[in-house]
Amino acid sequence: MINKWLSDLKNGWQNKDIESILSLFDKRVEYWETPYKKVDIAGLKDEWQAIHSQESINLDLSMYSTQGNRHTVKWKLSYTDQHAKPQNWSGIYLIELDDNNKCTYFYQTGEKI
Repeated sequence: MINKWLSDLKNGWQNKDIESILSLFDKRVEYWETPYKKVDIAGLKDEWQAIHSQESINLDLSMYSTQGNRHTVKWKLSYTDQHAKPQNWSGIYLIELDDNNKCTYFYQTGEKI
């Protein structure tokens, strides 16, 4: 289940399809954009608007560990920003999926590399 979820996230991101990304999350998701920024479902769409200014998006996702429906994923993101400046980031996602393959918990941490 997690592999399909990650593939759908990557495809939505690279195609800048915010609605398909939002469809991956349960309406009651606990979503942490950073360790200090919790976003409710109403703010999630606004949070994802940033992908519209990204070009040449490359997102690499690799499983680190899985225990039941909880997953740790290493990610690496590169893109060109609206000023044609290359951006490179990497970090970890903590993801929990329910039986319907919807994300109920999402925690992201990362830094610019």
